[in-house]
Amino acid sequence: MMYNVEPDSSVTGGSWYNDQDFEVEFVDMLISQSYRYLENKRETSKECTEGPLTARSIARATSKDICKFISELGVSKVELSIKDIETILNTLVYDGKVEKITAVDGGYLYEAVEPLLPPPGFVRTPCGVCPVSIFVEKSPPPVNDIFFSYINLFLM
Repeated sequence: MMYNVEPDSSVTGGSWYNDQDFEVEFVDMLISQSYRYLENKRETSKECTEGPLTARSIARATSKDICKFISELGVSKVELSIKDIETILNTLVYDGKVEKITAVDGGYLYEAVEPLLPPPGFVRTPCGVCPVSIFVEKSPPPVNDIFFSYINLFLM
């Protein structure tokens, strides 16, 4: 490879990889900071007395706004593109925490939403991602903290 050519992100993994390792903490931090920014905008819009349309516009942000916020925080060593931030925001949309709205100019606006219902208990339990669930289906073992030694980590 030539020294002055930057490799494509499909080869390097993009901003989410460092030395071929996926940076889970970095992505989680970007997700939480992006959501915090949108949540703060939502809380600010609740105090607006100029009408519901103005309050809605205050609560929404573009990916460019969020990219600027993240870069001003200085939490990233790499320069994040707007496409990178849109990937993070799409994760929040898939999680149901953020709503993606098509703007008049063809771009997208993002707004933090409050869930209508709290998530059911089954979704919050570790059984959905349990590595030994295949053994439970075949022959039910006694469900206790001796057999499931890692459940104490979840309960703390």
